[in-house]
Amino acid sequence: MVAKKFSTSSDSRMKTDIHPIENATDILKQINTYSYYFKSDPVETRQRDYGVLAQEIETILPELVSTIQIKDSIEAKAVNYNGFIPFLINGFNEQQKEIEILQNVISSQEEELVELKELRQIVSELQNVVFACCENFKHLFFPASPEEPQQSVQEKAVLYQNNPNPFSSNTEISCYIPEIIDQAILYIYNIQGIELKTYPILQTGFNTITVQASELPAGMYLYTLVVDNKIIDSKRMILTR
Repeated sequence: MVAKKFSTSSDSRMKTDIHPIENATDILKQINTYSYYFKSDPVETRQRDYGVLAQEIETILPELVSTIQIKDSIEAKAVNYNGFIPFLINGFNEQQKEIEILQNVISSQEEELVELKELRQIVSELQNVVFACCENFKHLFFPASPEEPQQSVQEKAVLYQNNPNPFSSNTEISCYIPEIIDQAILYIYNIQGIELKTYPILQTGFNTITVQASELPAGMYLYTLVVDNKIIDSKRMILTR
């Protein structure tokens, strides 16, 4: 006879001292499963079975292990397999929560990557505009000299990224100017390529220029270091409110 359904009493009104199962996943990780034969089955007809070992379960969930009396007064340990069901259900729920958290993290990272790609595209376009604009300014205000003996010196000038960036109050732009130069100027442009600020650099060596946030509206800017009529470098900075 094959049983179509199996039910056991689970009415909450018949229970006391009820507590939720915690860390079910950690408990399930400790349980090993095996395939085996029962020694009592004839070798000719025996079939491989699958399950757990009572002695191992007794060290993890002793409440699921009991001692039963079999023939010839021999005792054996038995496992209540139904007792695993609550741990399996709760373990599944715990894993689902972890999966949902990971999915949210992945979605958030994907959105950040999209925003970063869009920002890089904007910066690239702005750089192209400002570089073209800077070339015009260079020829307008700094006519090309027929002789450029200081090229190697100009290449040693360095423009650093402003800090902090983005900034909401003030930010500092640092640069290094070699000793043998005639002129060094820091220009600040808006995204339309319009010059907003000019900072002549009067000293050689390391210089720090403070940009006052109160003097500019929120937005993205490009700043360029020009040494002896040569554009050394351009970088972007973002002012927020």
